[in-house]
Amino acid sequence: MMANELRFFLTAVGYFTRVPLPARLASWVGFEPHFLNAASRYFPLVGLIVGAFGALVAWGALSFWSPSVAIVLGMAATLLFTGAFHEDGLADCVDAFGGGYRREDVLRIMHDSRVGAFGAIAIVVALLLKWQLLVSVAESGGAM
Repeated sequence: MMANELRFFLTAVGYFTRVPLPARLASWVGFEPHFLNAASRYFPLVGLIVGAFGALVAWGALSFWSPSVAIVLGMAATLLFTGAFHEDGLADCVDAFGGGYRREDVLRIMHDSRVGAFGAIAIVVALLLKWQLLVSVAESGGAM
């Protein structure tokens, strides 16, 4: 039972991050629908780990740079840690709904690996908004 839970946790980690698993573990972890369904209970924990990693990088960077720069570095760390997984999904969705008029077009664009103008704009806006919100929290004496 505990081995299955570890397997599901590692599936969640492998799905949402770029953390390399040793070859032996990688062959044991699966990304088939039934594994991902069972691993979904660990998605919030993986999100907490990613967020804590970014916060730790930002906190460490505060010793050398302003909060604004430290937050950018923390955000960059989470982007590298996750492989920009969510940003890629956002770009795909915005490209599809911005450039597709029929259902078939939307699905075709969504499955296209290239980033279009709508997707690029969405990523820039999302990252700028995230950065500005985190800076405002830091300036108000919040988390930083």
